[in-house]
Amino acid sequence: MQRLWEVKEKKEKKERIIKGRDLVDVVFSWSVRDVLNSKLYKGKVDKIPNTFQSSKEYFKSFVNPIIEETHAALLSSMETLRRAPAFKVWEIKPAKDFKPPKNLYYEVTLQTVSDNTTKGDGKLLEFNDLIAVTDNKPCRIDDLRCSNEPYLLALVCGVNEDNPHLITILASKPIVFEEGHMETRKKGKGVKKSLSLFCVYLTNMMTNIRIWTALHPDPEGGNLKLISKVLKSHNE
Repeated sequence: MQRLWEVKEKKEKKERIIKGRDLVDVVFSWSVRDVLNSKLYKGKVDKIPNTFQSSKEYFKSFVNPIIEETHAALLSSMETLRRAPAFKVWEIKPAKDFKPPKNLYYEVTLQTVSDNTTKGDGKLLEFNDLIAVTDNKPCRIDDLRCSNEPYLLALVCGVNEDNPHLITILASKPIVFEEGHMETRKKGKGVKKSLSLFCVYLTNMMTNIRIWTALHPDPEGGNLKLISKVLKSHNE
């Protein structure tokens, strides 16, 4: 008998996975004061030993050093904030997988407005870039404000291959759209309103995320088994 209709199973969309998410969350947890504190991890980073009793001890010994290194890179970027590439936000909206309170994904359309880029050689945001979302193009630390938030970070977790000004970001906090984020300008005989938000490049976390991911391997993975075997033979 011929089937008059077919019921297609709805495929569930896979949840977006952010590699090194634990490290990203640590960075998101820092306040401006934390970032500017060069001694934030003083006394918290032990010297890495030459021998290890287990693979767990081996991986754990590198965790705080990579967090400290990430903090140092962000602190360094703050010292040159005035020269940081900035991008005007033309449009921003919650992504399809936006899910508070943790998965704060937004789709963003950008326009380059940085003073230190030249025509044809402008900086474009890349995958795993850490950015600040601000009300204005910042010249100093006090300018790192977004709405009522003194400091709002985001990680670039997607870049459109055909149009690199279309990006997806993971925000540290919800981005609140207020009347103050709109600027008015004349267009012909009418008036046009546009967003007054900026994305400011701070640093790229690609390398540190890769290291962090390597420090938290799959328990059943081949690399972890190999390291465990090497440590065992070394300690015998």
